[in-house]
Amino acid sequence: MAQHIDRNMNKSGLNFGADNTADFSAFWQTAKNRRHVVFITTILFLLISTVIFFILPDVYTAEVQILVQKPGRQDMVYQQTVTPNFTGEEDYYGTQIAILKGKKITDKIESEFGLKEKSYKVIASRIRASRIISLRIDYKEPALAAKIVNRMAEYYSQDKKEEDLFFAQQLLQWIPESSVTIENGKGVKSSAQEDEAVDFLANVGKDPVIQNLKSQKTETEAKLKELSQRYKAKHPEIKGLQGKLDYLNSQIDKQRRLAIVNLKSNLSGELHITNVRVLSPAVPPEKPSGPPRLIGILLSTLAGLIIGTYLAMFFEYSNQKIRNGEDLNGTINIPFMGFIPLAKEVKNRFKEGGIFGNKNGSLTDVLKTNLKLADAVANVRTNVLISIPYEKSKRIMLTSAGHDEGKTVVSALLALSLANLGRKIVLIDMDLRHPALHKLFGVSNEKGLTDYLIGQASESEMIKSIPGSTLKLINGGTPTPNPAELLSSDRLKEFLDRLSAEYDRMIADVPAADLSIPDALIIAKYMQTSILVGRAGVVKKKPLKSVKEKFELMGRPFIGAVINGVNGSI
Repeated sequence: MAQHIDRNMNKSGLNFGADNTADFSAFWQTAKNRRHVVFITTILFLLISTVIFFILPDVYTAEVQILVQKPGRQDMVYQQTVTPNFTGEEDYYGTQIAILKGKKITDKIESEFGLKEKSYKVIASRIRASRIISLRIDYKEPALAAKIVNRMAEYYSQDKKEEDLFFAQQLLQWIPESSVTIENGKGVKSSAQEDEAVDFLANVGKDPVIQNLKSQKTETEAKLKELSQRYKAKHPEIKGLQGKLDYLNSQIDKQRRLAIVNLKSNLSGELHITNVRVLSPAVPPEKPSGPPRLIGILLSTLAGLIIGTYLAMFFEYSNQKIRNGEDLNGTINIPFMGFIPLAKEVKNRFKEGGIFGNKNGSLTDVLKTNLKLADAVANVRTNVLISIPYEKSKRIMLTSAGHDEGKTVVSALLALSLANLGRKIVLIDMDLRHPALHKLFGVSNEKGLTDYLIGQASESEMIKSIPGSTLKLINGGTPTPNPAELLSSDRLKEFLDRLSAEYDRMIADVPAADLSIPDALIIAKYMQTSILVGRAGVVKKKPLKSVKEKFELMGRPFIGAVINGVNGSI
C-alpha cells in the first residue's frame, strides 16, 4: 500500500533523463497533474477565438482572369529596332503581377470606390503552365468586390496599352527617314559614324543584301588601295574600281532606306495591337470565402492546448514547494524515506483535546484500522532501519524546517510502528515550547520532561505507558520560559544515557529547526540520527536546504526526509 502511495506521488515530479519514453511519461504526468491550467487555458482560447471569428464580417472573393501574352510579333519589331535583351517568362509575368498589385492601380481604385488601404485584399498569381493571370479581390460586399476587380483589370489593360504605344512612338521618332545625322558639341559626325548609327538598327545591319554589298565594298576598297600604290588616279583600273565603289555605296544607301521604310511600316502596324485581354470578368460571389471560422477556432483551441501545457510545465518548474521524493533527491539532495498520508482520525485528535474529548479511539487503534496509513508508516520504518546500522540509530530525532509540518504525528507513528516489531521503544516530547504528543495519545501533560529537569517529577512519574502497545511515552510537561537552558543541562544528558541503555531505540519529537531558536541544534548533540519532516505542498525547498546545511555543519547530517500530509486520494 505504501509503495502504491510512493509510486503515485512520484508521478507529479519530472525526471527528464536520457530515456525518451520516461521523458514523455513525465511530460504527460505533469500536464495531467496541472490539468486545470491546461483545461482553463484551452477553454479560454476556444471561447475568445469563437467570439472573435463570429464578430468578424464575411469576406467575399471575386476573381477575374487576364490573358497576358508575352510580346510576339511586336517583340520581333523591337528586336529589329534596338535588339533588347528580354528576360524569361517567370521574370516577365512576375513584373506584370507586381504592376497589377502596384500603387498606381490601387490608388486609382481607392480613389474611385472610396476604399481604405486595409479594407480589401489584392491577390494576383499566374495560373501554372499558362499565360493567364488570376486577379482576386477579398472584400466584405460581394457586388462591390466584383466591380473592384473588374475595374482593376481595366486599369491594367489601359496602362499596358498606353505603355506599349508610348514605346512604339518613341521608336518611330528615333528611326531616321533615310540617312542618320547625329550631332555633338563639335558638329556633325563623319559618314562612317553615320553608317554605324544606321546599322545599329538590327534589321538594317543584318539585311543579307546589305551585308553582301558591304562585303563587295570592302573587297573593292582593298583592291583599290593596293593598285593606288602602283598606278595613278587616271589609270583605267583605278577608274574602274572607283566607279564600282560608287555604285556599291549607292546600292547600300538604297537598301538602307528600303529597310528603314519597311521597319517603320511594320512598327506602325503594331501601334494599335495589345497583348492583354480579359478572359472572364468577375461576377458577384454567392458564398463567402472567409473568414475560415471552423479552422480558425480549431487552430486557436490547439494553440490554447499547447500554451496551456507549457504553462503547466512552467508552473511545475517554478513551484518551490516539496511535493514528492524527486524534489528531495534532486533539489535538496536528501534521501527520500516515504510519504505519510493525511488521516482525519489523527488530525482530529488535536482538535478534540486528547483524552478528555476524543471520539476516535487510541492512536494505536487508528494504525490498526487505517491500513493505508499503517502501510505508509511501515514503509518509512523499513527505510529507516535499512539506511543506517542499529548501533548508530538508537537515538533518532525528528524535526522540521517550520511549524505545523507534522513532525509530532510522524514521530508518534514511527515510534508505534517500531514498537509493533516487539522492540522496547521510548518516545520523548522534547518540544518544550509546544508539547503535543500527549494530545495524540490522550494522556495528561502533567509531570513531564520539563518537570523532571527542574526536579518537580521523578523518572517513573513522567514515563507513561500506551494502551495496546509496548511503547513508552515521555510527555513535554509544564511549559517553561527557558527551554534552551533546560535542554543544555547535564541532567538531560545523563537521563538520555540511561534511557539508551534501557530501551532499544529512543524517538525524540524535536522543535522545528527554526533559525530564531536553538532548541533543535542543542538536542542534535545528544542524538545519533536525524530525520527531516515536511508537509506536502507546504514546505518550500529553500528552508529545507538551509536546515540541511546547518545540520551538516554540526556533523549531524539527516539520514532522510519524510513527506507528511499527503492527500489520501493520491
